[in-house]
Amino acid sequence: MSSQALVLGSLGLALALSGGSSGPRTQAHAAGARPVGTLPGAASRGRPARGGSRHLLRLTAAVLGVAVALVVGGVAGIPAGLAAAAGVDLGLRRLEPAETRRTRESRAEELPLVLDLLGVCLRAGMPLVAALETVAEARPGPFSRDFAVVAGLQRLGSTPTDAWADQAGDPELAAVARAVGRSAESGSRLAAAFERVAAEKRSSLAAAAEARARRAGVTAMAPLGLCFLPAFVSLGVVPIVLALAQEVLP
Repeated sequence: MSSQALVLGSLGLALALSGGSSGPRTQAHAAGARPVGTLPGAASRGRPARGGSRHLLRLTAAVLGVAVALVVGGVAGIPAGLAAAAGVDLGLRRLEPAETRRTRESRAEELPLVLDLLGVCLRAGMPLVAALETVAEARPGPFSRDFAVVAGLQRLGSTPTDAWADQAGDPELAAVARAVGRSAESGSRLAAAFERVAAEKRSSLAAAAEARARRAGVTAMAPLGLCFLPAFVSLGVVPIVLALAQEVLP
């Protein structure tokens, strides 16, 4: 029975690894087929995979659940297997594909720079449409297509608020879209708003980097604790307890 569980568990892990590697390719294909004006990765943000990858995740969870049921055995193995399958399925669905994570991080790191460039263009006297086109052409990156689409919509006659409507739900460009909308309604200086958003994003990135550094220090101490504490207990505490027990006990 244990050999069968080992085989099923190995099969489940193999399926999980193959499902994780196929997720980014599925998302990249979906991103290439998105309609004009849709943000890169917006349709798949927050979901690990689509179509066949989703069925593969379910199969992985089922195989691992069967393996747990075989290991536990008896009547108790059935609820244990179901709970394991449900937990694995939920955990795999919450995993963020590597390609999506790299895209998100790249957009977050690039935004302050492109906002500074837009602010420089606006302070030099360029209109917003020309500034967007200039930055998109001079700085190819994760925001080039977004800026080109917005500039094209405004040249076709859309208002700034309507042109930035698709970006209002994007976690990076939402603040930019709100700043453009306020500037169009109140006439406030857009360059200053872009510079303020860039400063806020830089502060957020610095805080996130500091938090990661602190977590890295704690994580690095975990292996040392796991190795040191058992040795300390075995060599320092256990002999003392045994010696005291020999003296106290008859």
